Amino acid sequence: MTQDEATAYLLERATNEGITFDNLMNMIPDAVSDDAIQAAEFCQLRDYSHIVAVSEAPGLATDPNNAFFEHPSPNRARGADEALDCEIDHAELDGDILAEHIDADTVDAYIYEPHDCNQGCFIDLFGIPIFA
Repeated sequence: MTQDEATAYLLERATNEGITFDNLMNMIPDAVSDDAIQAAEFCQLRDYSHIVAVSEAPGLATDPNNAFFEHPSPNRARGADEALDCEIDHAELDGDILAEHIDADTVDAYIYEPHDCNQGCFIDLFGIPIFA
């Protein structure tokens, strides 16, 4: 993918979500937001999740403050349920780790492991509880 193709992808992604290009880029971790190719790779590996589902609050569908990037598995498993704060925190940490791997060209080393927010919100990525 060229820089121009990556920029076009990012513009299309922002348009599809009903947000501006700047809103989209502000949601992408700093490690990759300065490079269109890396930012596009990040976006291709993450769902654009809504905190309050579009089916529950259609008026928030295009509000970037109601959205975050997240691994597809928890987003799709949650369905129309509202995202918990710990899920959003986990997605942010997960995204930062993924971005660092993309920036270091080691995206194949990334492994997602889910956690259970109903059990004290432990994150299993490193087996260390980060929320108690």
